[in-house]
Amino acid sequence: NCDETWVTIGISTSQSLADTDCAQGVVLSDEFRLILQAGESVTLTQSSTVFDPSITLLNGVGATVGSDVGTTSEAAVLTFTAPASPALGAYTIVAGTENAEPIQTGAYDLTIE
Repeated sequence: NCDETWVTIGISTSQSLADTDCAQGVVLSDEFRLILQAGESVTLTQSSTVFDPSITLLNGVGATVGSDVGTTSEAAVLTFTAPASPALGAYTIVAGTENAEPIQTGAYDLTIE
């Protein structure tokens, strides 16, 4: 249940976390893949009124290059600029929940600018 969906800069999407989504322990998340050119900047915004959103960006080898946590009244926002090398890089956006107990599910919005 950890399917990756390819996305691009300039989109907004409404999503939902369900107990059948990707789980790291008891924390649920959706994963999205994004290609960035060297020096290209992206701002990721995840908001939800039903759980505290947590957004993480991983580089091509799975290392965290940025993360942020929001609340049900304040979005999680992450801005990242791709390094000079490699010329193109594949990144994974992990949009999930901050709280693990109880397991958090529900609707959220993701914007990639």
